[in-house]
Amino acid sequence: MATRIPFIKTYATPHELVQLLKTRGMEITDEEKALHYLSHIGYYRLSAYMYPLLSIPKEQHLFKQGVTFGKVMFRAYNTDNQLIIDTVLVSYEICR
Repeated sequence: MATRIPFIKTYATPHELVQLLKTRGMEITDEEKALHYLSHIGYYRLSAYMYPLLSIPKEQHLFKQGVTFGKVMFRAYNTDNQLIIDTVLVSYEICR
């Protein structure tokens, strides 16, 4: 039987997550907008788009200089839209 690894992370409110991101070096100019996205999309879903913006070593969870919450949302929006466009194009090509 596999050994279980205990889950040690605790719940953080969107307000706490905004403060966490700021302490890690992310610039957040519109906190209300950041709270909205963190509440509706979720920190862990957005963290995939944050990962490439971390400085090395990434285990320290510190952002590169100049990283903004807007850049994270721009990456998420563009990546998701590109996936949708690619899916539609492939479906169109298959149907023809």
